[in-house]
Amino acid sequence: MISGYVKDKRFKVLNKPLTKKIPKKLVWVDILSPTKEELRKVSSTFNIEYSDLWLAMDESERPRIESEKGYSFIIFNIPLYKRHVYTATLGIYIKGNTVITIHRNQLKSLTELKGRILKETLLDSASLVHMILLGVVKNFDTSLDKIEDFIDIIETDVLKKVEKDYTDIVFPIKRTLIYFRKAIKYNTEVLKSLRHGAIFKTQGDVFEDLYEDARQLIDEETISRERITEIVNTNYNTLSNELNKVMKSFTVIATLILLPTFITGLYGMNFQIMPELNWEYGYLFALGVMFFSVVSMLLFFKKKKWL
Repeated sequence: MISGYVKDKRFKVLNKPLTKKIPKKLVWVDILSPTKEELRKVSSTFNIEYSDLWLAMDESERPRIESEKGYSFIIFNIPLYKRHVYTATLGIYIKGNTVITIHRNQLKSLTELKGRILKETLLDSASLVHMILLGVVKNFDTSLDKIEDFIDIIETDVLKKVEKDYTDIVFPIKRTLIYFRKAIKYNTEVLKSLRHGAIFKTQGDVFEDLYEDARQLIDEETISRERITEIVNTNYNTLSNELNKVMKSFTVIATLILLPTFITGLYGMNFQIMPELNWEYGYLFALGVMFFSVVSMLLFFKKKKWL
C-alpha cells in the first residue's frame, strides 16, 4: 500500500502519482509491504537501485547509512508488536526533497505520524527524517517502560515468595530484550553518524537529542536485562530452597522409621535362642525401645532446628 504527502504551507495528501521530475516541495511517500513490481516502479521513478529498496524488506538487515549517486538511505530497526515484541526493518530513502519509507509490517510510529502529519509545518527533509526516527526511539522507550513495569510486578511476587515458576513468563521478556539490545546498539550508531552530518551535512545538530535518547535506551535495556537475570536466579534459589525443605522432611521421616525398622527386623530373625521370646514383657520392651528411639530422634532434630 502506497500513501503520499506533499508539503505546501502544511502537508496534504498526495493524490497524483509522482514522476521522475524531482519535486521542489517536500514529499513523503510511505510504502507498506510492497510487491516486487511496486518496488521496481519506485526504482524506475526515483532512479534508486532495486537492490537497495529491497533491503527494507529484509527483517535481518543491520541498521546503517549508505550514500549512493543521487540518493542516500537509512536502514533502521523498529519495534514490531505481534504476540511478543520483536524488531522489524524500516528503510528511509532520501533523494532531494523526497523521503520514501518502506517497511514490510504495519509500524506503530508511522501510523501515529500519519495521524498528525497534516498539521505539521516541517521545513525540509532532515526535519521529516528526524520526526520519523523520533517516533521509533519513543516506541522503543515506551516498550522498555512497559517491560520495566512488568518486571516490577514479577519482582514483587518473587520477594513475597509466591510459589510459582516464572521461567515461561520471563523467557519471552528476555528474548525481547535481546532483540532490543542489538537493534538499539546499531540504531545508536546510525544516529551518531547523522549527528556528524552523514546525510544532512549542515543539520547534524537536529539529531543530537535523538542520539542522546538512544544512548539512554541502551542503559535502560541493560538495567532491565540485569533485573530479569536476578529474578531468574532468585526464583531458582527459592525453588531450590523449597525442594531442600521437602527433601529434608523426607530425610527426617526416613530417619525416624529407620530405628524402629531395625528393631523389628532384629526380632524378626529366625533364631532358636532369643532370650526375649519367652519373656513375659518382651513385646512391651520392644515397643518401648522403638518409642524411645523415635522420641530421641525427634528431640535431636528439634535441637538442630531441622523441624
